[in-house]
Amino acid sequence: MNRYKPFGLPSRLTTKKPSPGILRAAQSILALTFLLCSAITVRAQAPAAPATQPAPASATKPASVRRPGRDAQSQPIILVGAGDIAGCQNIEGAEATAKLIQKIPGAVFAAGDLAYDRGTADEFKNCYGPTWGQFKDRMRPALGNHEYGTAGATPYFAYWGEKAGSIGKGYYSYELGPWHIVVLNTNCAASGLGGCAEGSPEEVWLQADLAQHSGGCILAYGHHALFSSGVFKSHAVHPELKALWQDLYAAHADLVLAGHETTANTLTWSLFLLAQNDEVDRRAALAARYAEQRGPQLGYARCAETRVIPRELYLGIYP
Repeated sequence: MNRYKPFGLPSRLTTKKPSPGILRAAQSILALTFLLCSAITVRAQAPAAPATQPAPASATKPASVRRPGRDAQSQPIILVGAGDIAGCQNIEGAEATAKLIQKIPGAVFAAGDLAYDRGTADEFKNCYGPTWGQFKDRMRPALGNHEYGTAGATPYFAYWGEKAGSIGKGYYSYELGPWHIVVLNTNCAASGLGGCAEGSPEEVWLQADLAQHSGGCILAYGHHALFSSGVFKSHAVHPELKALWQDLYAAHADLVLAGHETTANTLTWSLFLLAQNDEVDRRAALAARYAEQRGPQLGYARCAETRVIPRELYLGIYP
């Protein structure tokens, strides 16, 4: 019996190595595309809540009152996107995920690292442009660390113009139906940004922006998350963003999205599907014990079958 058939996956995993570019983009788009399409659509179609008196302030986050837009009950609001998108050396990934976006209407977001490796003008023109650039008229971007591979992220700001926010800052907000969308620059160490700490220019702006939209539906996105379950702590945890997250929390933001760290999604889906295939799960467990006994570097390098599991799961589910 093929337990993977509902997901379009083969019952026997192979060691065929897919393009790293496809992996990079597919990993980022997994949760964001389908979670966000369903989450915002459902929320936008929900009937307006009855008016209530504001709850007293407390240490516990109180429930917030949402005010759906005029057409919220008749027309769904869709926002779809990803981070870590186009690499010139492996353009297949951006081409594959662009085909997914073509099938989905609505607004598109890009959560940083749009053009690898250094966000140059040529990389935007030759790699990002022919793939995800086709959605430029309905897309709103955020800065990633690779955009700063070129001083001041100058090509990024030149490519996007007014859609990128003020030059040198890169943070801004916009409206999407009943939703207020906040775009953060999470590259806190970028020259000229002024950091992300309490009292920094971006944090002061964020507080003021959120204060003007209290009681509404709020979504934020940027390249880095405050924390995630990635393998390397320095890549997955960013305490420098704490002040921005506290402001979003205090304003009852509904959802925060990020790119950058893709390991967590791979691990979650791999474990879920492995649990449905006893034989593959058994082989993966044996490989894990082998790696543990012989040291992580040596063991992992020789566990070809284990390494290919998340790759094949991703490529089988969505592209």
